[in-house]
Amino acid sequence: MQQGNRTRSACYRLALLAWTSLLSPTVIHCLASPAPKGEDGSRASRVSLDVHSSVVVPSVSGALPNVAIVASASGDVGSPWFTDPRDRLVASGRFSAVSIINAGQVTPSLLELTTYDAILVWSNFAFENAVTLGDNLAAYVDGGGGVVIASFANSSATSDRFLGGEWLARQYDIIPSQGGTTTGTQGLGTIHLPMHPLVAGITSFLGGSNSFRPSNASVIDSASVVAEWADGSTLIAVREDTIGSRVDLGFYPPSDGVLASFWDSTTDGGIILANALAYAAARPPLIPGDSDADQDIDADDFSNFEMCVTGANNGPPSAGCMTFDVDADGDVDCDDWTVIETLWTGPPAIPPLVDCNSNGVQDACDVAEGVSSDCSGNGIPDECEPDCNLTGVADSCDILAGTSDDCNANGVPDECDPPLPDCNGNGVADGCDIAGGTGNDCNNNGIPDSCDVTNGTSQDLDGDGIPDECCAISRTPQPVLILPTSSGTDVARTQNRYLSFLAGDPGQRQAIRVTFALLPPPFDTLNDRRMWVGPPREVSELPGVTDATPPTTKLAALQCAPYYTDWSVEGIVHAYHWAIVPDALYRVQVLREICPSQLENFYSLPFSISTSAFGDSVGRFDNPTQFWTAPNDVVGVPTDIVATVDKFRGLPTAPSKARVDISPEAPDQVITITDITMGLDAFRGTPFPFLPQAVPCLP
Repeated sequence: MQQGNRTRSACYRLALLAWTSLLSPTVIHCLASPAPKGEDGSRASRVSLDVHSSVVVPSVSGALPNVAIVASASGDVGSPWFTDPRDRLVASGRFSAVSIINAGQVTPSLLELTTYDAILVWSNFAFENAVTLGDNLAAYVDGGGGVVIASFANSSATSDRFLGGEWLARQYDIIPSQGGTTTGTQGLGTIHLPMHPLVAGITSFLGGSNSFRPSNASVIDSASVVAEWADGSTLIAVREDTIGSRVDLGFYPPSDGVLASFWDSTTDGGIILANALAYAAARPPLIPGDSDADQDIDADDFSNFEMCVTGANNGPPSAGCMTFDVDADGDVDCDDWTVIETLWTGPPAIPPLVDCNSNGVQDACDVAEGVSSDCSGNGIPDECEPDCNLTGVADSCDILAGTSDDCNANGVPDECDPPLPDCNGNGVADGCDIAGGTGNDCNNNGIPDSCDVTNGTSQDLDGDGIPDECCAISRTPQPVLILPTSSGTDVARTQNRYLSFLAGDPGQRQAIRVTFALLPPPFDTLNDRRMWVGPPREVSELPGVTDATPPTTKLAALQCAPYYTDWSVEGIVHAYHWAIVPDALYRVQVLREICPSQLENFYSLPFSISTSAFGDSVGRFDNPTQFWTAPNDVVGVPTDIVATVDKFRGLPTAPSKARVDISPEAPDQVITITDITMGLDAFRGTPFPFLPQAVPCLP
């Protein structure tokens, strides 16, 4: 650790531990220099400004938090840009005093900040010194103080309108700063943590026509989003890994009492501000090193420390590790552990010493400080690792460097392994054959499949070199039942022109075979022929669209060759082809990729799907469920024709496209007048108009 960092950190620590109240509020006057246009469009004053004010709340207990607004806004501390949020905090009755410091004109010292229980920071113009303010606020949090950051200090990309110095360098942000600001009317969205004190009493929030909010909707890894805007932007977020409390608000504190386009003061923006400051003031400071915030330093914290060590001058600490930087020098190193050991509470009774090389230093520190190498990254110094081949290099390093092979991946160099079986006599141990991919082991018995077959351990009826036991029968596909049915019972009946099902064993590549079991004339010439379900694709449910515009359904055409994939991840699939016709029976089966397709005993048990009568797409409209019931063997104008017309019009209560798409020869996933007129023809008794095309595939 550098001496300059030690000196500075020591000064910070002394100031923080003092928590003195020696400074009394003062009113400081300074001349305001010309300022640029603010984030909200306002202009800064060009006159002498009061930069500090304090309001003591009458008849309120002094035990309540004493808080401050540290902001850079238009005018002096008596302008509504400052007083509007202050007055809402005062009116909440939750604070003994609320002060205002115009940070655009003066930078409060660390000692002055420590007179307050929590600080609310926002910006509209440049801070007087964003770097020093960032340094002081970082040290204030390190000492247990609570800080709430609001727009534009957590969104502006303009220099000096976001906090710099240690605040930026050591990543005290929740919403990453400098991401820009989004505007446009928005309101309260999802409350993700409804029991959190930050959202107590929050029922509504409207941001006005400006609705200033950070464009960066993400938060750092160690933070939690408590509530969002309706568009998903972060409204309230918190992190619990800093010693003092940290809260971010994704809105601009002044209300429509300042400008009509700001947040609606009849909603709960004032409660959000008060909740944030009250929580920041009330949350007990973390004990340095208490990474799990359970008010002790124990073995759990030590485990976390080992993962957080960066080494000297190698920071900043990653998210969730800041509590270990107890000397505030921007890294987590052995100096920090020396301090944490003095705060140890246990269990166990004394701090663990993981010291495999017996040098009196934690192994994690040895590795982080470069005293010991750790080529495998497992946290154990290499000098403590096995060295079976006596090369002076840890076995794990030999393997990683490629100076030793470890074909069976057991962590031991091959030259140190005892002689291993080599059933196929190829000069490579069986385990290495399998691990290297030169031998398969589908039944996971540690013996290459070829040896299982050769030795008679496994049967191979089709002679493909794969033990038959590896071709376990696949799970039977499941039909998709249309519920509620017209009769009140489940039926394995789907549509006129589509077969719908769920299929596949998780993690298995399989193909789906469709057998034409019983087709009506003139399609009966296809009986017993088979086809395979091809690659599924997303198709829009919009009536005239065949691309993937949402909402979508998943369709797949039949083809002659098997298509292998993990069908379990596809969900409901609707298969179609010109040979899928009304009043027909089909059988569906599944086959694993590793199994021979010519042996029927490796297919799943079949399930049967019968298609409905020509034009019979639905039963009736079920009002309680707002859903069209299953086909009922009757073609009706108020039912089937109306359902198709509803789909043609794109009504939200219309049935799925797979239920009413009945034309042309091969359904085209477009609902047109032709689908409606064919339904009317069916209602009049006209038979199915299409004829078989070329023979699709061999039997």
